[in-house]
Amino acid sequence: MEMKRIWLLALGALATLWACGSSNETLVAEGRLALDNGDPRGAIGRFEEVLNSDTTDLDALNGLAVGFFMIKRYEDVVKTCDKALAVDTTDYKPYYNRANAKREMSQWGEALLDYTKAVELRPTEADILVNRGFIYYMLGDFEKAHADLSFAIKLSPNNATALYNFARVSLKLNQVDEAKVQLTKLVELQPKHAAAHYWLGMISVSEEDLAKAKAYFEEAKFLGDKDAEAALKKYTTVNS
Repeated sequence: MEMKRIWLLALGALATLWACGSSNETLVAEGRLALDNGDPRGAIGRFEEVLNSDTTDLDALNGLAVGFFMIKRYEDVVKTCDKALAVDTTDYKPYYNRANAKREMSQWGEALLDYTKAVELRPTEADILVNRGFIYYMLGDFEKAHADLSFAIKLSPNNATALYNFARVSLKLNQVDEAKVQLTKLVELQPKHAAAHYWLGMISVSEEDLAKAKAYFEEAKFLGDKDAEAALKKYTTVNS
Protein backbone atom coordinates (compact mmCIF):
# COMPACT_ATOMS: atom_id res chain seq x y z
CA MET A 1 0.00 0.00 0.00
CA GLU A 2 1.24 3.45 -0.89
CA MET A 3 2.11 5.44 2.22
CA LYS A 4 2.50 9.01 1.01
CA ARG A 5 1.81 10.90 4.19
CA ILE A 6 4.05 10.39 7.18
CA TRP A 7 2.67 12.86 9.72
CA LEU A 8 0.55 11.77 12.59
CA LEU A 9 -1.42 14.03 14.84
CA ALA A 10 -0.08 15.23 18.14
CA LEU A 11 -2.14 16.47 21.01
CA GLY A 12 -1.45 20.10 21.69
CA ALA A 13 -3.97 20.98 24.34
CA LEU A 14 -2.47 21.42 27.76
CA ALA A 15 -5.21 23.43 29.40
CA THR A 16 -6.22 20.72 31.86
CA LEU A 17 -2.77 19.97 33.17
CA TRP A 18 -2.52 21.88 36.39
CA ALA A 19 -4.01 21.84 39.83
CA CYS A 20 -5.56 24.56 41.92
CA GLY A 21 -4.57 26.01 45.22
CA SER A 22 -2.06 28.52 46.60
CA SER A 23 -1.97 31.83 48.49
CA ASN A 24 -2.84 33.43 45.15
CA GLU A 25 -5.75 31.10 44.51
CA THR A 26 -8.03 33.75 43.06
CA LEU A 27 -5.50 34.90 40.47
CA VAL A 28 -4.70 31.31 39.54
CA ALA A 29 -8.41 30.58 39.12
CA GLU A 30 -8.80 33.67 36.92
CA GLY A 31 -5.82 32.55 34.84
CA ARG A 32 -7.30 29.10 34.39
CA LEU A 33 -10.63 30.59 33.34
CA ALA A 34 -8.87 32.81 30.81
CA LEU A 35 -7.15 29.76 29.31
CA ASP A 36 -10.43 27.88 29.13
CA ASN A 37 -11.96 30.89 27.37
CA GLY A 38 -9.17 31.04 24.80
CA ASP A 39 -7.44 34.10 26.24
CA PRO A 40 -3.85 32.96 26.82
CA ARG A 41 -2.44 36.49 27.02
CA GLY A 42 -4.89 37.40 29.75
CA ALA A 43 -4.00 34.18 31.54
CA ILE A 44 -0.29 34.90 31.27
CA GLY A 45 -0.85 38.26 32.96
CA ARG A 46 -2.63 36.62 35.89
CA PHE A 47 -0.01 33.93 36.37
CA GLU A 48 2.85 36.40 36.13
CA GLU A 49 1.17 38.52 38.79
CA VAL A 50 1.16 35.50 41.09
CA LEU A 51 4.80 34.76 40.34
CA ASN A 52 5.79 38.33 41.11
CA SER A 53 4.95 37.59 44.73
CA ASP A 54 5.83 33.88 44.83
CA THR A 55 8.30 32.58 42.27
CA THR A 56 7.76 28.99 43.40
CA ASP A 57 3.98 28.78 42.90
CA LEU A 58 3.63 25.56 40.91
CA ASP A 59 0.06 26.20 39.82
CA ALA A 60 1.06 29.54 38.34
CA LEU A 61 4.17 28.09 36.70
CA ASN A 62 2.21 25.26 35.10
CA GLY A 63 -0.51 27.65 33.98
CA LEU A 64 2.06 30.06 32.58
CA ALA A 65 3.63 27.26 30.56
CA VAL A 66 0.22 26.45 29.11
CA GLY A 67 -0.35 30.07 28.17
CA PHE A 68 3.03 30.34 26.46
CA PHE A 69 2.33 27.12 24.57
CA MET A 70 -0.98 28.45 23.29
CA ILE A 71 0.73 31.48 21.73
CA LYS A 72 3.61 29.36 20.43
CA ARG A 73 6.31 30.80 22.67
CA TYR A 74 7.93 27.41 23.01
CA GLU A 75 11.27 28.55 24.39
CA ASP A 76 9.39 30.30 27.18
CA VAL A 77 7.45 27.10 27.86
CA VAL A 78 10.74 25.28 28.34
CA LYS A 79 12.15 27.97 30.64
CA THR A 80 8.98 28.03 32.71
CA CYS A 81 8.93 24.26 33.06
CA ASP A 82 12.58 24.31 34.09
CA LYS A 83 11.60 26.67 36.91
CA ALA A 84 8.75 24.39 37.96
CA LEU A 85 11.04 21.37 38.02
CA ALA A 86 13.53 23.28 40.16
CA VAL A 87 10.73 23.44 42.75
CA ASP A 88 9.30 19.93 42.40
CA THR A 89 10.47 17.00 40.29
CA THR A 90 7.62 14.69 41.31
CA ASP A 91 4.89 16.42 39.29
CA TYR A 92 4.35 15.08 35.78
CA LYS A 93 2.90 18.30 34.37
CA PRO A 94 6.14 20.27 33.79
CA TYR A 95 7.71 17.26 32.05
CA TYR A 96 4.65 16.87 29.85
CA ASN A 97 4.35 20.56 29.00
CA ARG A 98 8.08 20.83 28.27
CA ALA A 99 7.91 17.74 26.09
CA ASN A 100 5.08 19.27 24.07
CA ALA A 101 7.11 22.41 23.50
CA LYS A 102 10.15 20.39 22.41
CA ARG A 103 7.91 18.35 20.12
CA GLU A 104 6.77 21.54 18.42
CA MET A 105 10.43 22.51 17.97
CA SER A 106 11.12 19.06 16.43
CA GLN A 107 13.49 18.16 19.27
CA TRP A 108 12.38 14.54 19.17
CA GLY A 109 15.01 13.02 21.44
CA GLU A 110 14.60 15.58 24.21
CA ALA A 111 10.81 15.39 23.92
CA LEU A 112 10.99 11.61 24.26
CA LEU A 113 12.95 11.88 27.51
CA ASP A 114 10.40 14.24 29.01
CA TYR A 115 7.40 12.22 27.85
CA THR A 116 8.98 9.10 29.31
CA LYS A 117 9.49 10.81 32.65
CA ALA A 118 5.88 12.01 32.56
CA VAL A 119 4.71 8.45 31.84
CA GLU A 120 6.72 7.18 34.81
CA LEU A 121 4.98 9.70 37.07
CA ARG A 122 1.53 9.33 35.50
CA PRO A 123 1.38 5.94 33.71
CA THR A 124 -2.36 6.01 33.03
CA GLU A 125 -2.63 9.42 31.35
CA ALA A 126 -3.70 8.62 27.79
CA ASP A 127 -2.66 11.95 26.27
CA ILE A 128 0.95 11.47 27.36
CA LEU A 129 1.04 8.05 25.73
CA VAL A 130 -0.48 9.43 22.53
CA ASN A 131 2.19 12.10 22.31
CA ARG A 132 5.03 9.74 23.15
CA GLY A 133 3.68 7.40 20.48
CA PHE A 134 3.90 10.29 18.04
CA ILE A 135 7.55 10.83 18.94
CA TYR A 136 8.34 7.14 18.53
CA TYR A 137 6.70 7.31 15.10
CA MET A 138 8.82 10.28 14.09
CA LEU A 139 11.92 8.41 15.27
CA GLY A 140 10.92 5.37 13.20
CA ASP A 141 10.29 3.10 16.20
CA PHE A 142 6.90 1.87 15.05
CA GLU A 143 6.67 -1.05 17.47
CA LYS A 144 7.00 1.23 20.50
CA ALA A 145 4.61 3.72 18.95
CA HIS A 146 2.12 0.90 18.44
CA ALA A 147 2.45 -0.20 22.07
CA ASP A 148 1.91 3.30 23.46
CA LEU A 149 -1.09 3.98 21.25
CA SER A 150 -2.64 0.59 21.96
CA PHE A 151 -2.48 1.30 25.70
CA ALA A 152 -3.81 4.82 25.18
CA ILE A 153 -6.86 3.39 23.41
CA LYS A 154 -7.47 1.00 26.30
CA LEU A 155 -7.38 3.96 28.68
CA SER A 156 -9.42 6.25 26.44
CA PRO A 157 -11.34 4.18 23.85
CA ASN A 158 -12.88 7.17 22.07
CA ASN A 159 -9.71 9.26 21.85
CA ALA A 160 -9.80 10.29 18.19
CA THR A 161 -6.11 11.16 17.96
CA ALA A 162 -5.13 7.82 19.49
CA LEU A 163 -7.37 5.93 17.06
CA TYR A 164 -6.03 7.76 14.02
CA ASN A 165 -2.38 7.51 15.00
CA PHE A 166 -2.75 3.84 15.94
CA ALA A 167 -4.19 3.17 12.49
CA ARG A 168 -1.33 4.98 10.78
CA VAL A 169 1.28 3.09 12.79
CA SER A 170 -0.53 -0.18 12.09
CA LEU A 171 -0.29 0.54 8.36
CA LYS A 172 3.44 1.14 8.74
CA LEU A 173 3.65 -2.31 10.36
CA ASN A 174 1.49 -3.79 7.57
CA GLN A 175 -1.25 -4.59 10.08
CA VAL A 176 -4.01 -3.54 7.73
CA ASP A 177 -6.88 -5.23 9.55
CA GLU A 178 -6.03 -3.43 12.81
CA ALA A 179 -5.86 -0.13 10.98
CA LYS A 180 -9.20 -0.74 9.30
CA VAL A 181 -10.93 -1.50 12.61
CA GLN A 182 -9.70 1.70 14.25
CA LEU A 183 -10.38 3.93 11.24
CA THR A 184 -13.89 2.52 10.94
CA LYS A 185 -14.48 3.29 14.60
CA LEU A 186 -13.07 6.76 14.10
CA VAL A 187 -15.44 7.67 11.26
CA GLU A 188 -18.33 6.40 13.38
CA LEU A 189 -17.24 8.73 16.17
CA GLN A 190 -16.28 11.60 13.89
CA PRO A 191 -17.99 11.29 10.47
CA LYS A 192 -16.23 14.44 9.25
CA HIS A 193 -12.69 13.13 9.87
CA ALA A 194 -11.37 13.60 6.33
CA ALA A 195 -8.05 11.80 6.78
CA ALA A 196 -9.76 8.70 8.19
CA HIS A 197 -11.92 8.48 5.07
CA TYR A 198 -8.83 8.89 2.90
CA TRP A 199 -6.99 6.03 4.58
CA LEU A 200 -10.03 3.78 4.49
CA GLY A 201 -10.03 4.49 0.77
CA MET A 202 -6.40 3.44 0.54
CA ILE A 203 -7.18 0.24 2.43
CA SER A 204 -10.06 -0.45 0.05
CA VAL A 205 -7.66 -0.02 -2.87
CA SER A 206 -5.36 -2.63 -1.32
CA GLU A 207 -8.38 -4.93 -1.02
CA GLU A 208 -9.22 -4.24 -4.69
CA ASP A 209 -12.62 -2.87 -3.74
CA LEU A 210 -12.50 0.18 -5.97
CA ALA A 211 -16.18 1.02 -5.58
CA LYS A 212 -15.76 1.37 -1.84
CA ALA A 213 -12.47 3.20 -2.35
CA LYS A 214 -14.22 5.69 -4.61
CA ALA A 215 -16.87 6.36 -1.97
CA TYR A 216 -14.26 6.96 0.72
CA PHE A 217 -12.14 9.20 -1.50
CA GLU A 218 -15.17 11.23 -2.56
CA GLU A 219 -16.14 11.77 1.06
CA ALA A 220 -12.56 12.67 1.97
CA LYS A 221 -12.45 15.18 -0.89
CA PHE A 222 -15.77 16.70 0.19
CA LEU A 223 -14.40 17.07 3.72
CA GLY A 224 -11.27 18.81 2.46
CA ASP A 225 -8.57 16.14 2.33
CA LYS A 226 -5.79 17.45 0.10
CA ASP A 227 -4.85 14.09 -1.43
CA ALA A 228 -8.30 12.68 -2.10
CA GLU A 229 -8.79 14.11 -5.58
CA ALA A 230 -5.49 12.69 -6.82
CA ALA A 231 -6.40 9.33 -5.29
CA LEU A 232 -9.74 9.36 -7.11
CA LYS A 233 -8.00 9.92 -10.43
CA LYS A 234 -5.27 7.39 -9.79
CA TYR A 235 -7.21 4.51 -8.29
CA THR A 236 -10.80 4.79 -9.51
CA THR A 237 -10.33 6.38 -12.95
CA VAL A 238 -13.18 8.73 -12.13
CA ASN A 239 -12.71 12.47 -12.10
CA SER A 240 -14.89 14.04 -9.46
